[in-house]
Amino acid sequence: MAAATGFGNDLHAYDIAQQTWTDLSTPIAGEPPPARTRMGVAVLDAMLFVFGGFGLCTAPDCTDGSAALNDLHGYDLVQGVWTDMSPPGFKPPARQGAVAAAYEGSLYVFGGQGRQPAQRRRLSVLTCPIDMDAISFLFSMARWDDVRA
Repeated sequence: MAAATGFGNDLHAYDIAQQTWTDLSTPIAGEPPPARTRMGVAVLDAMLFVFGGFGLCTAPDCTDGSAALNDLHGYDLVQGVWTDMSPPGFKPPARQGAVAAAYEGSLYVFGGQGRQPAQRRRLSVLTCPIDMDAISFLFSMARWDDVRA
């Protein structure tokens, strides 16, 4: 839903065959991520990942109530469940407008605009083992790494 700030956190699915939209804004379970814009989005297996963006911020260093974000959320496309998936430890710097892609069990986040100009050339990768028998992500074993040139 669009907040008073103009940011939104609604989710819709388009059925290409039926040419119809479905509103998925009310999940079966879990809490949708806070409203935002300019986030990185990628799909890996049946999980839609949302990383960072620019949105509402309640941290003490947010002077105007909004900032670049570095949180990670996942939406299970089969179960209809949102999950906060930010693993413990290192996290990529907050950024908006980053590009995200998924490949062979990893989520890649590149570029975007953050507080430091060097972030524009930064590549971060989230490696997350997948239990193919259970078809689930093993987030207890997930970790972010910076890939430096």
